[in-house]
Amino acid sequence: MWSFCSTDSDIRLIGEGGNNRIYKLNREYCGYSSAVIRVSKRCSEKSVLSTIQNYNLLKRLNINTTVFLEKCTFDDRPSLITEDLHKDFYTYLDANAHILREVDIKLRNLDVAKHTNYKEPEEERWFADNKFKGITNLSDYIQRHIALLKTLANEHLYIARDCYFFRVNKHPYTELDYIIADWDDIVIYNDENNLININIGQFKEALLQFVDKYVECDTYDYKGVIDRVFSEWNQ
Repeated sequence: MWSFCSTDSDIRLIGEGGNNRIYKLNREYCGYSSAVIRVSKRCSEKSVLSTIQNYNLLKRLNINTTVFLEKCTFDDRPSLITEDLHKDFYTYLDANAHILREVDIKLRNLDVAKHTNYKEPEEERWFADNKFKGITNLSDYIQRHIALLKTLANEHLYIARDCYFFRVNKHPYTELDYIIADWDDIVIYNDENNLININIGQFKEALLQFVDKYVECDTYDYKGVIDRVFSEWNQ
């Protein structure tokens, strides 16, 4: 098991919210040129092992997730190391990322001490400031993913909206795909008969969050398209 330290010269904090600190490891790991270390502020050995168990379940079901997820220690605390999702030609964006609004930034500047423990995720901040002009495959993407959600329901698997990261191209118009890159809110419900609709609701909320943060909607009603496609499925 690998051990890392926040003072290592090739480790850099790239995001911090209420629950996790995210660090980038700028050296080779598992054959990749970089990796990401996820350090939970409430991290324990039990929660690390539970997260890895959820990850292994996704791999068994052939659900898109990171190439690897492994236990490590960070400043002597049990933590997780995983694939760096930010590539040269594409990246994965967290729809649930907390991006500061203009009013938040002003409040932060007035009360620095209150916000010293929060760092916006760098990649998500850039795309929030440089929104996509459009999505080229939105309807097809939703229909394909609903088919996957039916499979998840058959496996009694619940996946919350904050588990979704959306794959995007690095140019003004993007195709969409997804990956599960947060594994905390994955639960097996053997006695829930409406799981397909619950999972669809979570996926729809994640998609609406993504569009709201990262897509220009002034000239095309992407939220309307999302509502229409999901409504057609329910009919």
